[in-house]
Amino acid sequence: MNKHTETNPSTASVELEELIQAIGKLAEGQAQLLETQKVILQSQKELLSRTTTLLNDQRTIQYRQMGIHTPYWTKDWFSQNIPVWQALLAPYQGQKNLRFLEIGSFQGRSATWLLQNILVDPTTQIHCIDPFHWPEATREIFAYNMQPFAERVVMHVGSSQDILPTLTPDHFDVIYVDGDHRANNAYLDAAMSWPLLKENGLMIFDDYEWTGEDTPKAGIDRFLQEKEGQHELLHKAYQVAIRKQKS
Repeated sequence: MNKHTETNPSTASVELEELIQAIGKLAEGQAQLLETQKVILQSQKELLSRTTTLLNDQRTIQYRQMGIHTPYWTKDWFSQNIPVWQALLAPYQGQKNLRFLEIGSFQGRSATWLLQNILVDPTTQIHCIDPFHWPEATREIFAYNMQPFAERVVMHVGSSQDILPTLTPDHFDVIYVDGDHRANNAYLDAAMSWPLLKENGLMIFDDYEWTGEDTPKAGIDRFLQEKEGQHELLHKAYQVAIRKQKS
């Protein structure tokens, strides 16, 4: 004779409720663990950044004691662009009386590369616009990094939209747009500096493929569309480069 074990409905309900509570507690524990891991990761990033800054500070002090100038860098957003710049700017290398304009300079890494590799003649000059409001990229840090080239660097401290109207039209051979990364401001930097660029001069945009909200791409596309027929597209990837043509 088969015997059947009957389950008390009340007992089953209690067991199910306990199981649901246990699963809920497990989920809460996993969520707390994830948050803790995020905090640990952020702390590790901050520690790495502080360690890098400390090492740079120590190296700078050591080189200063030895009488050697060494630039102060905490970030490198530029080196990846060097192969493109070498190709684009090769015709300018060593030329006399060149005038370059950089909108957005940070610590001066791109300006340093230009002064070391392209603007090597003593008659050349680069104008650098930046509000220098970053704690790690103050005007003092920029000026320190520019010390070896001080006589060829013109530093403009402030907003590009305030400074660009004060500069001479048809004056610059190359303009590098790497300022405020919001789309409208990227557009304004390009539109306001376009009259300052000589015919056949180059304009280079940074961070065209940068992802996120309100990025330069929309502003750059708007500018290129408005200036259609007035420029030649030379390069289009993470950076965009155009040559100004006679309108």
